[in-house]
Amino acid sequence: MIKQLLMFSLPIVFLAAHPGYAEEHHHHHQTMEAGQALTGDSVYNLTAKWTTQAGHKVRLGSFIGQPVVLAMMYTSCKDMCPLTIEQIRKIEDDVARQSLGPVAYVLVSFDSANDTPGHLKQFAAVRGLDTNNWTLMNGDPDAVRQLAAILGISYRKIANAEFDHSYAITLLDKQGLIAHQQTGLQPDTKEFVDRIRALHLDQR
Repeated sequence: MIKQLLMFSLPIVFLAAHPGYAEEHHHHHQTMEAGQALTGDSVYNLTAKWTTQAGHKVRLGSFIGQPVVLAMMYTSCKDMCPLTIEQIRKIEDDVARQSLGPVAYVLVSFDSANDTPGHLKQFAAVRGLDTNNWTLMNGDPDAVRQLAAILGISYRKIANAEFDHSYAITLLDKQGLIAHQQTGLQPDTKEFVDRIRALHLDQR
């Protein structure tokens, strides 16, 4: 997995580590296309520790044993991130309405420098995210790049602490394998919720 991950990470690492390149060639915030997720490897193999909105240090493996709806974002984003969160909230509402069982909702920030635990906690409160079900996390830049590579997320830092990035909502199974991924805004949540239902049926 490591060799494949490093090869896939190179363009992401270059763009994230060279903001001057991004500023020169991408003056306006834009949505990038998602790459190919590494569906054969568990996200829980990553050993990096993340800091939650509550200030707790956790590994992604702490979510083992339940479906996880995962997205990457940053709190000062004004474009795709709010739409991503609203789409996940629709998924959450449908899961609850259909009584499908426990699901964890995880948001991981691109912005290691500014999305502190306090900032993430405030963001969750303003957005009305129930932190009994939602976890917002900050990690160091290397951890962010590794996770983005596995998920097929492209991103680059641009001026004024903003990021160009691709859109994806990922469903992890109970072992951290990618069970489904939505890489474009969809008119409804049916397919995603059906995949969650299938995971819960498989676990019975």
